[in-house]
Amino acid sequence: MNIANDTPLDDRFVPIVADHRTCNVIPPIPNFFCLEGIDGVGKSTTCQEIVHILEQKNIPVYSHKEPGGSALGKLALAELYHDGSSSLAQAMTFIGIMSYHWDAIVKSRLDLDIIVLSDRHFPSVLVYHQNCKYFDQIKNALFSLCDHCGGLPSVVVLDSDPKCAATRAGLPTDTASIDRLARLRHGYRRLAHAYGWLVLSADASSPEENSERIVRMILNNE
Repeated sequence: MNIANDTPLDDRFVPIVADHRTCNVIPPIPNFFCLEGIDGVGKSTTCQEIVHILEQKNIPVYSHKEPGGSALGKLALAELYHDGSSSLAQAMTFIGIMSYHWDAIVKSRLDLDIIVLSDRHFPSVLVYHQNCKYFDQIKNALFSLCDHCGGLPSVVVLDSDPKCAATRAGLPTDTASIDRLARLRHGYRRLAHAYGWLVLSADASSPEENSERIVRMILNNE
C-alpha cells in the first residue's frame, strides 16, 4: 500500500471495518474504479480531470457518483439527511441505491467496455457508519451487494490532513468538526491498509498530478 505517513495508522478512532471475506478474496471488477476520501480531498475535481485525460486519449469513460448518480439517489440524499433517519436506515438505503445503480447504470456500461469512474462507493458506507450499532448487518448487506455485482471496484483513496481538507472545502474547522473528519480519515486508511488500496496525498500533490497517476493505474501502466 502506498500511503502518506504524516499521521500514524492506529486504532485510536475506528474499529476494524474490513473483513476476511472481502480482503484480497473478492476480485476487482474490470474497468470499474472509485475515488474515496473525506470531504475536501478533491474527489470530484480529480474525477473530472481523469475523465478529461481519458477522453483526450479517446478512451470511453463514464463518470458516476454514489449515492447521487440518479434521480432516485438524489431524492434519497435529500430525504434521509433532513428527516432524522437513523444511521442504519441511511446505510441500508445507500446500499440499495448502489445495487440499483449497478443494474440500471454501471453494468451496462462495463459490458460495453466503458471505464466507469465512481465518486464514492462501498467504502464510504463502511467508514461513515463504522460506529453504528448494527455495523455487522451493514457489512453483511455490502457482502450481498458484492456477490450481486461479482466483485468490487478498484479503489483509490485521496488522503488529506483534516484541517487542510476542511479549509479547502469551506467546512467548519472547530475541534468537533476536525475530530469527526479525523475519525473518517482513519477509517479510510484502515480500509486501505486491509485491502491494499492505493492512497495518494491530496496535500503533497495537485489534483492534476494525482489524476495522471490514477490514469496510469487505470491503463495498467504502473
